[in-house]
Parts: sequence; C-alpha cells; structure tokens
Amino acid sequence: MKKLKDFFVNTIDSYPIYMGVIFLIIGILILAYQINKNESFNMNKHGLASWQVFVNTWGVGIMITLWGIILIIRNY
Repeated sequence: MKKLKDFFVNTIDSYPIYMGVIFLIIGILILAYQINKNESFNMNKHGLASWQVFVNTWGVGIMITLWGIILIIRNY
C-alpha cells in the first residue's frame, strides 16, 4: 500500500499540470453523469443509502474537479 501511495504522490509531484487536467476531466465526467442520470433529483422512491450515495457522488465529483483546477493554477 505504501508503494502505491508513493507512486501516486510522486506522479502528482512530477507531472502536476497533466494530473490536474486528468483530475479535471474525471471530475467533469462524474458531474456530467450525475446531471444526465434519469430521475437524479427524484429521491422519493429511494432509501437513506441511495440518498447518501447520490450526495457522496456529487461531493467526489466536485472535489476532484476542484483538485484538478488547484493543481493547474498552482503549477502554471
């Protein structure tokens, strides 16, 4: 696990703009998927777990997008 963490951190340190662009694209794709999902805001038929997954997916998409923007701006 430590090797994977070191690889990830070293890759971000070595190629910050490329990784920022990748994170930005992934974040935008996650957000676009959530927007285009059928009945994404109609949660009356779903339980608590479905609602938590819905909210967490939006949060992850926003965080990855912001992380990509921050990496690009900081290293540009």
